[in-house]
This record gives sequence, structure tokens and C-alpha cells, in this order.
Amino acid sequence: MAFNIIKRLTLEVNQLWKIKNWPSENLIFEITTNGTLLNKKVKDWLILNKNVIPLLSLDGTPEMHNKNRCNSFPLIKENLPFFRSYGNPVKMTISQYTISEMAKGIKYIHSLGLECNANIVFENIWGSAKGKANYLKIFEQQLSELVDFYLENPEIPRSTIIPLLTKDLTDHELKLDSLGCGMGKNITSIDVDGKMYPCQRVTEFFKKEKLKNPIIERTDLKPEKCVICPLLAMCPECKANNYSYNNDTNHKTTFHCEFVQLQLRASAILVLSEMKKISRSNNKDTLSDTDKSFLSQRLQTALFIEKYTRNLHGKTIMN
Repeated sequence: MAFNIIKRLTLEVNQLWKIKNWPSENLIFEITTNGTLLNKKVKDWLILNKNVIPLLSLDGTPEMHNKNRCNSFPLIKENLPFFRSYGNPVKMTISQYTISEMAKGIKYIHSLGLECNANIVFENIWGSAKGKANYLKIFEQQLSELVDFYLENPEIPRSTIIPLLTKDLTDHELKLDSLGCGMGKNITSIDVDGKMYPCQRVTEFFKKEKLKNPIIERTDLKPEKCVICPLLAMCPECKANNYSYNNDTNHKTTFHCEFVQLQLRASAILVLSEMKKISRSNNKDTLSDTDKSFLSQRLQTALFIEKYTRNLHGKTIMN
């Protein structure tokens, strides 16, 4: 929509970078796009400007994408090979309209030769308690289908909807920091009037009302259920969303808690299933001590999460 501005901006920054004699490999422009305006002129320019990377939003199958994005799949279909040539994951947003087809959508994206960064929205879109319970049941079924898919296809990089269990749940210092959010740390957003903000979601352009100096440091954490939650170190958050709902960046929203627990449970089940495969194979005898230590940590984390989330589902693979 503002292609000429993009060209001018990237040119000026590239020139400044060169004047400063900074390493050229350290300058990358990433532009998230719905892909609908990607014509030959834009593609030719992108091919010439290697450090400008387009990142596509693709919400699953054509039918799923059309539900979320106004029947726009026909406009991006022919451009999918172009995006695939960059080797970057596509961004998939899962809404109440597409959650029942989540696994199908992610598998479709993989069938296109693309990786998939997927997430449930942070907003409170799930309706009544009964409605939310139904969505959670659907989500669990979809995650289970994906666990089976990745077990059968270990060569495919798994979607972020099943997160890697890399955080140490005993790391209390980690819990005090902002998790899954760069607001005030590595994000600067510039509004249309040139003013700088710690995140695009607290700009006046994004919100109709003016947001008055939100506190971006982790000065405290609320509510108490989050403070004492043993899964906090793996719980993502959006500080701007906290501010929108609770008028406090440090007061976490909680209407996605069960969805996060389901995601972590799926990760734990996948890890435990992988461990069973390793234990039955001859490869375990060739593992280094470092590998064994890493796998042991993942195993302990997976066992803890599986036990902690068991009551949410009434399911367990531990017999």
C-alpha cells in the first residue's frame, strides 16, 4: 500500500548503514504481509533487495484463510512459491472460526513446503464458560492429531502451536521478566505522527483512546494465580493486551490459560512419545553425555507438565 515509502525508507537506511561502516549482514528488513498486493513490480524489487524479507500471513487451508481474511486466498495463491523461496515460516492465526480445522490447516501449510508459526489469539473471543469449554475440547482434539502427525513425520519442523520444552520451570528469575513479549525491551514502534512508542499496540494509531504512559517494566505480577503457577516460565503474554483489558501491563490476562496448558501438554506428550522411541532403539547407546543430560531435562519437564495438566483433560499416556 505504501510501496514507494518502503523503497525510500530501505534505501536511506541502507545508505546510512554503509556510511557507518556497519556489517551489512546485520541489517534486515522484515515486512509482514497478507500477500494480496504482491505484484510483479514488487517481487522484482524484492529479488534485487536481498535484505528485505516478506513474511506471509496464511491461516491454513484456502477455506480457513478465507474465513479469517475476507476471501483473499485467490489473491495470494500464485505467490506461494515466491514466499516459499525465502524459506521462512508463514504466520497462522487461529480464531474461533478456524479452530476446529487447525490440524488440517497446519498440515496443509506443510504440504506446501512451508513451516508454520501458529498461535491462538490473546483476545477474549471464546464466549460463555460453556462455549469456551467446547472450544477447549476441540483444541485438545486438534493438538492430539498434530502430535500423531509429527510423530509420524519427525523430519517436518513442528509448528509453534506445540512449543519446544526448552525453559527451566525452576528458573524463578525468568518468571519475573516479560515472557514472550518484547515491549520496552527490543521493540520500538513509530506512529504515523513520528512519535515513538514501546509497542505498536499502544500507539494512538492502534487505539482510539490515548494510552497514558503504560508501565513497561516488570514491577509486579498479577493475578496471584499467575504468580504461583508452575508453568509461568512457559506462558506467553502480550503486555499491551494486559493494558487493554486490565489497565496494567503487569496484570496478565487469563482467558487463554487453559489453551496454553493444552499446548504444553501436547508438547509433553510428544516428548514422552519420542523418548519411548529412543528407548526402544539402538541409538540410545550412541548418545553423548551432553545429549543424555539434555534429554533427561526434557523428560523431567515433560513428566511434570503431563502430571500437572492431567486433571484438565482426564487423559494420560503414562500407563
